Amino acid sequence: MPGTDELTTRLDRIAAVDTGPFPVISLYLDLRPNERGRDQFDTFLRKEFNDRVATYPARGPERESLEADSEKIRAYLAEVDRSANGLALFACHAADLFEPIELAAPIGDHQLHVSDQPHLYPLARVIDEYPRYLALLTDSHSARIFVLALNAV
Repeated sequence: MPGTDELTTRLDRIAAVDTGPFPVISLYLDLRPNERGRDQFDTFLRKEFNDRVATYPARGPERESLEADSEKIRAYLAEVDRSANGLALFACHAADLFEPIELAAPIGDHQLHVSDQPHLYPLARVIDEYPRYLALLTDSHSARIFVLALNAV
């Protein structure tokens, strides 16, 4: 899972990508299992992808790009690290963009944005909500320093 510095660098790199006229998928998923220990994003993805893809003409490069992204995202999610609590994923097949970011910090609600540029606010908000800090644990014989950031030690 990326640290704060790496996440900030990736955020800047994603913001600088030029996708031209093609749609960019910005997907945020809460990967925490429900009370039965099951993932709860499959239904959301199926419905939202179908609704968004249907808004584009039946034939065209934009729709082909979205459909290719949809398939690649589903394949990626089948193998995602189960220890992650959140996922931010940015994809644009036509611009050769596929950037999954697994997080120890939870995302909150599932979100899917399709636009001409990446929707980065929820990811930037995670960086602000889980800042880096230190914890010092001492006793009479030893001391330990822990660095915590983004809900991970």
